[in-house]
Amino acid sequence: SKQAQKDITKLGKQFDAFAKKTAKAFAVAGAAVAAFAVKVGKDAVQAAIADQKSQVLLANSLRNTTGATNAAIATVENYISKLQLQVGVADDELRPALAKLAAVTGDVASAQDLLGIALDVSAFSGSDLGTATNAITRALQGNFRSLQKLVPSLDAATLKSKDFAAILAEVQKATAGAAAARAGTLE
Repeated sequence: SKQAQKDITKLGKQFDAFAKKTAKAFAVAGAAVAAFAVKVGKDAVQAAIADQKSQVLLANSLRNTTGATNAAIATVENYISKLQLQVGVADDELRPALAKLAAVTGDVASAQDLLGIALDVSAFSGSDLGTATNAITRALQGNFRSLQKLVPSLDAATLKSKDFAAILAEVQKATAGAAAARAGTLE
């Protein structure tokens, strides 16, 4: 009976030691979880701020360059949301590209068509969307060199003609479906 009491006392001390170690471990883990939650919350707020900023900048650009109404801007935002899911490109990349194309064309529908082509050129060439958009805007202004670098298969005679529609048709033929194909990969 005395031995059993000693064993029970010893076991009780072991439980107490284990409880103290466990409490310390949970305190450390709790602090880490709390710090992570604060970071995630801060990152989410930063992302929301950046997203709202890019929405406002696009809306302002569309109003100034195309005379877009609030309804048209809402339609464009819906288009951006759907396009983002289809091609796997962040809306923060799509909005500036669309704004730039709308500024050059003066038309939202034309800008959206060119954005689709820019996405295909980007995927085809492995360049970012901004680079592809810049190449297309330069081509709209008569400078086809950047576009030729991204799509080297463009016919020299067609480039020499400086016929934007013919060049764009060749670009579309060479790059068609590249953005959708890239969206279907693990990238």
